[in-house]
Amino acid sequence: MKRNLFVLLISALAGCSAIPDKVPYHPLDPEGGYSALHVGKDTWQVRFTGNQYLAGSTVRELAFLTCADLAEEAGYDWFIVTEEINESAHILEGTTFSGVARPQVSSGWSGGVDGLTGSQTTQDRFIPQFFFEIRCFHAKPDVANSHEAKAVLESLREKYAIPPRLPKPGTS
Repeated sequence: MKRNLFVLLISALAGCSAIPDKVPYHPLDPEGGYSALHVGKDTWQVRFTGNQYLAGSTVRELAFLTCADLAEEAGYDWFIVTEEINESAHILEGTTFSGVARPQVSSGWSGGVDGLTGSQTTQDRFIPQFFFEIRCFHAKPDVANSHEAKAVLESLREKYAIPPRLPKPGTS
């Protein structure tokens, strides 16, 4: 009886840590996704927000995939990352010292008490988020950290079972 209960408990815990079958690779919504801003002729800023079920490394790779998608959609073959910021944070939900319940975002969280705001919390969620700024090129740039968009797309789409985007109407 005790052994069956132990096996059931281990199975339940293993299920809690599993990565979802489908990653949120779509425009940003409450469950996560990407956003992008075209800030120059060949420059974009990309942010990918995950959810409490995705590892930070997964969210970083999905942000990188978004960079490759943007480069290819804009007609570029190569890109470099000019800036990368890990913007991950704990979303704190619970009761503050003053008794007011409100969500807070802070990277100063430590074990139930937010070191940045001083609030006590009853529940928290870690939300991974990465920001990239990229510059795109038609030919391979003469820098060490250049990435071929097509190679990135093939590798990461296969890894996360994300289908290729359909061609836009009027293109082949």
